[in-house]
Amino acid sequence: MANKSASEAEEQLRTENEDLKHRLAEAEETLYAIRNGEVDAIVVSGTEGTRIFSLTSAETPYRIMVEEMHEGAATLMADTTIIHCNSRFAEMVARPAEQIVGARFSEFIGENEKSAFTRLFNSGLAQKSSGEITWLSPENEIHYFHLSFSPLPVEVTGDVCVIVSDFTERKQAEETLHSHAFLNSVIDSSPNALWIIDKQGTLTQMNQASQTLFSLHDEDAIGKYNIFYDPDFQEQGFMPMIRDVFEKAAIVRFIASYHTSSIKAIEAAQNLKLELDVSISPILDAHGKLTNAVVQFTDITERKKTEQKLRESELKFKNLVNDMPVGVLLQGPHSEMLLSNPKALELLGLTEDQLLGKTSFDPDWNVIHEDGSPFPGETHPVPQAIATGLPVKNVIMGVYHPIIDNRAWLLVDAIPQFDADENIHQVVCTFVDISKRKQAEADLQKKIDDLLLFQRVTVNRELKMIELKKEINELLKDSGKDQKYRIVE
Repeated sequence: MANKSASEAEEQLRTENEDLKHRLAEAEETLYAIRNGEVDAIVVSGTEGTRIFSLTSAETPYRIMVEEMHEGAATLMADTTIIHCNSRFAEMVARPAEQIVGARFSEFIGENEKSAFTRLFNSGLAQKSSGEITWLSPENEIHYFHLSFSPLPVEVTGDVCVIVSDFTERKQAEETLHSHAFLNSVIDSSPNALWIIDKQGTLTQMNQASQTLFSLHDEDAIGKYNIFYDPDFQEQGFMPMIRDVFEKAAIVRFIASYHTSSIKAIEAAQNLKLELDVSISPILDAHGKLTNAVVQFTDITERKKTEQKLRESELKFKNLVNDMPVGVLLQGPHSEMLLSNPKALELLGLTEDQLLGKTSFDPDWNVIHEDGSPFPGETHPVPQAIATGLPVKNVIMGVYHPIIDNRAWLLVDAIPQFDADENIHQVVCTFVDISKRKQAEADLQKKIDDLLLFQRVTVNRELKMIELKKEINELLKDSGKDQKYRIVE
């Protein structure tokens, strides 16, 4: 009997367990249907009879609309805690909804925008308010948002409703438009000729300076000229550099001779031959990809002509100086040797390598004055011209000549030259060899000295003869024979 009761009890428990499992499964299915909007109403039987509870209400369409709207929406408490948000708001702040609900709104905006948000939010607690704020996304991209706050009625959970509109694209478009307008203004007002080239190498824009420089109008060249087919750039070997701009985003610069008549794709008003300083720079988008290139032309035609004339003038001057029978030295502000002509090397008995870099203070010069006294370096003409800032002229110097192993006598001038700040930047030293003149002067002096010596000897001899005659006459007079033997002077 006891065993039968135990068996019945076990069967009863099994039956009840199966019933509970069945009821649980039904409940789970019902909850799933409710959660997924598959149930519109629930029928409940109770002591008051059967009642129907609707799962939809007048708010349901609005909830669906809020969930599906393009703007972000959130409900906030008075302390800015978010108690509800739609999926669009979650996308805007790049957070899952479960991380947003319960967080404060200020956690999703930058520090520099919190004061603006607080001001708008506090106004929204009492009345409608709106304004703009900017914040950074997790990827450090700037986003622009318009916030509209509205206070909620007391019967609705929450204190403030906020609608968030993302106008980043519009703002960026406005900024791009503004930047393009600014860039166009800069391009048009630039004194240098500027071309805008697209990534295929085609000319898309040029400024007024370009039109003036090349005698072109927009319709003559825009869309017709391609830099990759420019014959002048190709012939002068610049095309690899130009391709580096478009393929490697390099910045290049070169000097080119440019003939407008050689470009078959365009027709310039004049056939011009120009010397141009050309620089080409890439324009990159936000992803580092080339969109355009800027070509800047600086007309250096006149400068090149001037440089050519200067080179020709310098060559003529150099030839003139080299052919001069006068020694010429160019010395720096510390009297260092910078330049010399062949005559200077000949007169000093030095090679160019031996001379350049030496100064007037070098003891190897071994210079003396005409009287044979030492001639210290600091008193040489060039150091004196540097010290006083005045020309020093007609200084005679006896300089040791290593080739002839003797002194060469030089007549030296030193003329200082000044820079724009009135500082001496070099001294021109010229000198001529007066060794022969000095030798001639010495020979003449010797002849004069010899003549004077001969004259003195002759005079002395004559004086002695006169004295001798006087003595003989005196002797004859004393002997009484003066009348017969008297010597006539």
